[in-house]
Amino acid sequence: MDKELSFDEKKVLLGHNIRYYRRLHRIKTKELAETIGVKTTVISNLEQGAQVITFQQLSAIADVIGADESLLMNFEDAYLRDEWRTITNGTEKVEDEDL
Repeated sequence: MDKELSFDEKKVLLGHNIRYYRRLHRIKTKELAETIGVKTTVISNLEQGAQVITFQQLSAIADVIGADESLLMNFEDAYLRDEWRTITNGTEKVEDEDL
């Protein structure tokens, strides 16, 4: 990734990472929300990059998925996963109920 990311781009990529690792560990949105003590809409908004994450939320999410905060903030990997979906026209939508 050659360009400097804007704050909004970083929020979106962080959200992609949260969603990616949550699904990788087969954790439903509702389960993650209840575990860290927030509403399900907060998790959805974070994953869409529509809400700013607090350090406490980032740390709690990382604990639940068994990762380090730096893994969630690895924007290069999130960008590449997003590019891969775009290039391959990946249209499969995975619902939490399918996890």
